[in-house]
Amino acid sequence: MRRRNRAGPPSARRNEDLTMKLTRHIMTVDEIKARVAEIEAMRDDDAEAHVKEDGLYQDVLSAIARGECADPAGCAAAALETVAICFARWCD
Repeated sequence: MRRRNRAGPPSARRNEDLTMKLTRHIMTVDEIKARVAEIEAMRDDDAEAHVKEDGLYQDVLSAIARGECADPAGCAAAALETVAICFARWCD
């Protein structure tokens, strides 16, 4: 008697993998530009702008590394537009 795989039949696992691939978020240049605009809008709050900038960089790099970026070079260039925004940046 064969033991049944608790994870389900192979076809069910393939369908789950396919569903996860179809529903994952793909980061776009427009999305990044919107986040850069948010950072620009809060440039008078140095700490908050810096936190948002760091979060943006981390999100973009992670999306590129996972292959979840529509245009990796364009996304990176769009994120780097925050360098031109004038606010204090520091590390503790």
